[in-house]
Amino acid sequence: MVIMEKHAYAIQGLPVPSASVPTRPEMIEGSSTEALAWRGAVGAQFYELERQEVMEMQEETGGLSEKGAAGAPSHKISAGLRSGGKWVKVSDKLLDSTNPYIPFNDSTAQPGKTYRYRIYGVNDAGQSVASSPLMITASVAPASSPPSSSSPPPPSPSSPPSPSPPPPLPSPLHVPPPRDQVPPSLSTPAIVSFAPFKPEQAPVSTHTSETTAAAAAALTRPTSLRPIPVSKEAPAP
Repeated sequence: MVIMEKHAYAIQGLPVPSASVPTRPEMIEGSSTEALAWRGAVGAQFYELERQEVMEMQEETGGLSEKGAAGAPSHKISAGLRSGGKWVKVSDKLLDSTNPYIPFNDSTAQPGKTYRYRIYGVNDAGQSVASSPLMITASVAPASSPPSSSSPPPPSPSSPPSPSPPPPLPSPLHVPPPRDQVPPSLSTPAIVSFAPFKPEQAPVSTHTSETTAAAAAALTRPTSLRPIPVSKEAPAP
C-alpha cells in the first residue's frame, strides 16, 4: 500500500507527504489464544502484539459474624483476578494483508491460564495508541479417556500364539479305472460295415450319332435366296 501511494504521488509530480501515526486498532471479541484476531488500523504497515498474565487474587477481610459476637473471630475470603507482571511482546511483525487472512496463534500460552492482550499499529511515523485489552483464557486440552472395560485385554507376552489352521488340501485328480473294470459295452468298440459304393453309369442314347449327322448336314446345306421384286413406277405427282 505504501509503495502504491508513493508511485501515485510520483506520477502527479507531487512530493510524498510524511506518514502519520496509525489509528488505534482493536482486538476482536471472541478471539482465542489459538486464533487472535484484530481490526486493522489506517496507515499501519505491521502490528505488534503484547500479552500480560492475569493472576488469581484472594483477599481476606476480618470481621465479626453472628457467632463472632460470642467472641469467635470470623474471616471473609473474596476471590478475583488481578493483573500481574509486565506486558510481554508476543510478536512484532504481524500483518493483516495476507490472502487469505490467518489469525495469530499464541503457541506460548499455557493451558488454563488467563491473559490480557493488546495490539499496536506501526509505520514509519511511529506507533499507534494501544488497543483496549482483551482478556482470554487459554483452552485446556481434553484429558484422554481410560480404555473401555468392554475391550478385550491385550494378549499375554508369555502365552504362545494360537496356531493357524492348515490350508485346505487340493481336490483329487480324476484317475480312470483299470481296463479290466471297464464295462464291455465301453471296452470293445462296435464294428460297423459299409457296402462299397458303386456309381451308376448314365444310359447312353442310341440316337446320338444320328442326331449329330442331321445337325451337320443342316449346316452344310446351301441356302437358296429368292430375289425381292422392286417396283419401277414413278410416284404420283
